[in-house]
Amino acid sequence: MTDTVLPASPDTLYRQALGLLRAGNWPAALHCCQQAIEQLRQDDPPDAPRLAACLAQAGRAHWHHLALADSRECWAESLNWQDSTVVRGWLDEAERLLARQQAGETPPPAPEMDNPQALRLAYQAALLAPQDAPGLTRLGTLLMLHQRDAEAASYLARSLEIDPAQAQAASNLGLSLLNRKQYAQARSVLENALAQYPDDLHIQINLANALAQCGELAAAIDMHARVLARQPDDVHTLVNLASLEIRRHDYAQAQTYLDQALVLAPQHSGALSAQADAWRFQHHFEPAIALLRTLGEREPQVAHHPRRLGSALRMLGRHAEAMAAYQRALDIEPGDADTYSNLLLALQYSPGYTSEQVFAWHRGFGERYEAPLPLPRHFPHSRQPERRLRVGWVSGDFNAHPVAYFVLPLWSALDRVQFESFAYDTSLTADSVTEHLQAHVDHWRRVRGLTHEELARQIAHDRIDILIDLSGHTGGHRLPTFARKPAPVQAAWLGYADTTGLSRIDWRLSDPYGDPDGAEARYTERLWRLPEVFCCYQPMVRMPELRDSPDYAVQPTPALANGHITFGCCNNYSKITNEVIALWARLLHAAPQARLLLELAGISHEASRDELLARFAVHGIDAGRLQLEDRHPAWQYKRYHQIDICLDPFPATGGTSTCDLLWMGVPLVTLAGERFASRLGVSLLTAVGHAEWIAADADAYVDIALGLAAEVTALDAIRQEMRPRMEASPLMDAERFAGHFADALRGMWRDWCTQS
Repeated sequence: MTDTVLPASPDTLYRQALGLLRAGNWPAALHCCQQAIEQLRQDDPPDAPRLAACLAQAGRAHWHHLALADSRECWAESLNWQDSTVVRGWLDEAERLLARQQAGETPPPAPEMDNPQALRLAYQAALLAPQDAPGLTRLGTLLMLHQRDAEAASYLARSLEIDPAQAQAASNLGLSLLNRKQYAQARSVLENALAQYPDDLHIQINLANALAQCGELAAAIDMHARVLARQPDDVHTLVNLASLEIRRHDYAQAQTYLDQALVLAPQHSGALSAQADAWRFQHHFEPAIALLRTLGEREPQVAHHPRRLGSALRMLGRHAEAMAAYQRALDIEPGDADTYSNLLLALQYSPGYTSEQVFAWHRGFGERYEAPLPLPRHFPHSRQPERRLRVGWVSGDFNAHPVAYFVLPLWSALDRVQFESFAYDTSLTADSVTEHLQAHVDHWRRVRGLTHEELARQIAHDRIDILIDLSGHTGGHRLPTFARKPAPVQAAWLGYADTTGLSRIDWRLSDPYGDPDGAEARYTERLWRLPEVFCCYQPMVRMPELRDSPDYAVQPTPALANGHITFGCCNNYSKITNEVIALWARLLHAAPQARLLLELAGISHEASRDELLARFAVHGIDAGRLQLEDRHPAWQYKRYHQIDICLDPFPATGGTSTCDLLWMGVPLVTLAGERFASRLGVSLLTAVGHAEWIAADADAYVDIALGLAAEVTALDAIRQEMRPRMEASPLMDAERFAGHFADALRGMWRDWCTQS
């Protein structure tokens, strides 16, 4: 069975041509116009207004491509079909310029860049001398000054084709590509330019920025350092270096650069914004929030101020304020998909929203970002249901990130005879976990610097049959690539506990416990429920060599030595809502000898600590009953040696942390919600055979926790048997899970093969 390829209509081709003209792609625009003109000429008689319009745009494409004679021919014919004052004006100008060109007139001297007529005169000069590389460079540079980067790139590239020794053209072409987020192309152009002009300062600066956007942080820092050595007081370079060190988590070095920058320019917006980032990523939320509010008031039309403010508020658990900040950023830049995704993340943690409201927000994402993108008319893939399938996996988390704890066991067990795997890595950095992951796929594509369109073309070129999103609305996602539908079957799995909102992602992999019957109404995707559990867990992926260390062996429950029960939670601060604190306070009142240990990133900062203690004090819980510990990677598993019973937050429950604590032998009390984000504990506890720890309501939550705490000897017995039980369960049986996953992939493919 094959797809029928239908030709695009003249109206569709005309609209595509207009978009391509705006994007500066003159050859493609001309091709669309010519196709439309050819179709319209076949009618008897032709539709005069439509044919005239297509000829007019074909003339514009020739004009921008500096082909004056061809422009004149198109515009003259357009006027034969329909008179137009605008087209007549274009034709008159073409005639005048052609006469000057045929008379051998040379272009006038170039005016100053700030001359109001400079751009028009630069166009005329390029039309009169279309092979003059300096003239094309000047035109491209002027277009960049007018923020017309797509057009600029066309002329700068043409200048380099004529004369590769145009250093300014190379530097500005790289910058125009950077401005349009075509980072991989920018890097290639600028690396070639630097080989010719190794001392050109502008090329070095632009290349450093391109390298940073491609995730080559060390190389970007080296290049910026070369620039700084030549101009040690350049604030922009100091800010760039600080921002890169923040991304590498070297906050001390970042602060050194920021201190220098702020001495030189105390009110520099970029330096202050980077300072807010440094505080935010070190969990100094309050000063970051205050600074970002100030910057937002000073520059109300700069979207990244409210966007970063929203992220700081979200990490502090102030979700309603975060959503308002993200909405302000979207009002400024409606096309920014990352901001919308951040808003959806805040929504996941926010109590008080119905499932219908949450779904409506997600569906709005799909409606906003899918609508402008045409669907492909044809997939050339062979519809053989049992052939070897090419499976693509897209993620920004192919490193020491929670996603790796679940991807690694699947990839290590997935049948590579049936499936050929392609990993599309959009992450910022690689590490030792990345190396482990690379060993289990057939092809690894580092695609951080590609645009969504470029990545879609790469996926189509790789002939991917099934494309799987592992990020959802988390950092580094490529949902706009999925919106372009580069593969015939697309699915979402693992990285995000809700719908993507995209109708062009066909499936979501789940299980019957996280998404029971009736959940379909909350997804734009179809649900494929794996039979036992939605994931498979492998502990210690960051440090597998320590897995058998005594430090990570299950120890006796701490109440045996402490003489009291320690409840605990090692989760994100943003999940500790006021509703969660109220329920935990109720439990602590019911167990007056118990303590509560909370491991939260940034809680060692006085402001965060005081804020949390005050929230518990409202419910009558004294600070002496709380043990607040800052998060550190070295304590990821060992912290559970101090906890007898873990308490799941809500509405956003734990995921990786739940698997960690169960592997360490600690029981978990979870509150079953309605959405998948509120039912991760339901899936994971069911998989390990402890559904009795799942509470249907707040009363049951307290009762289950008190029941576990009532008998310490029984609690310790649970602890000692939990790890072997978990390792024998579907949650850690990689071969079994991979078999279920393979069946799902094959089933999705068979479903597509039956479609006409």
